[in-house]
Amino acid sequence: MGRYSHAQNIDNRLLFLENIGLQVKKDLFTIDHLKALWSILVKKAATEVERNAFLKWVMKFKTTASGKKNPILSDPLLKNFFNNVLCDASQMENFKIVTPEIFQCFEKCFEIINEKEDNIEVNRNGISVVRFASLMGYEVLWDILLSCPNEAVLKNVKNLLSSIHLRIASSASEDKFQI
Repeated sequence: MGRYSHAQNIDNRLLFLENIGLQVKKDLFTIDHLKALWSILVKKAATEVERNAFLKWVMKFKTTASGKKNPILSDPLLKNFFNNVLCDASQMENFKIVTPEIFQCFEKCFEIINEKEDNIEVNRNGISVVRFASLMGYEVLWDILLSCPNEAVLKNVKNLLSSIHLRIASSASEDKFQI
């Protein structure tokens, strides 16, 4: 048995990637690296510890000198991860592997990316949908709802879909009806 637990080893390696791969050599860390980590730490995880450590790491925030909180992944890399991993049916095994933790990561990415794209506004009361027709990942919510066998995930998907439809801004409701 080693000096550090399995969880500590995973956390230390992800911290190394964060400090070297994402801070010092930003251009060297690509979507291919994230897909490889996804495959190893989520799809082929030996324990939940690995999967949960990776998902928490992806959603980790750093505070800038001005006090603003930003995800550790750059905006383009986070958007690529969302589109090419979390929204990809093959990466998600037709959304059958979605656990509450994976969905929590999906939901956070959904909020961050759609807020940066000015499709939603996030406030204390939740979200307000500004541009319904432009929401990224919206169709995937329905795919998860129809394919995922996990009841806890289905409950969370239903809550998010309800929240989206209940909080459509008046200007966005015109977009909704055009669909």
